[in-house]
Amino acid sequence: MNRTSKDATIRSFHDPDLEALQVYVSAFVTAYHVAKHLKAFAGGHPSRSSATPEKAV
Repeated sequence: MNRTSKDATIRSFHDPDLEALQVYVSAFVTAYHVAKHLKAFAGGHPSRSSATPEKAV
């Protein structure tokens, strides 16, 4: 399998200092956890009944 140089290279990000990196990682982790909780409620809240009944498979 032939890989192009773009596929084989690793993307690197350079932050000016350690504090900037910590802020970036903290924001990323916070967004990840918020999205995880939102995904859990995507189907509706468990205590509410849905407007359309679920189909039996």
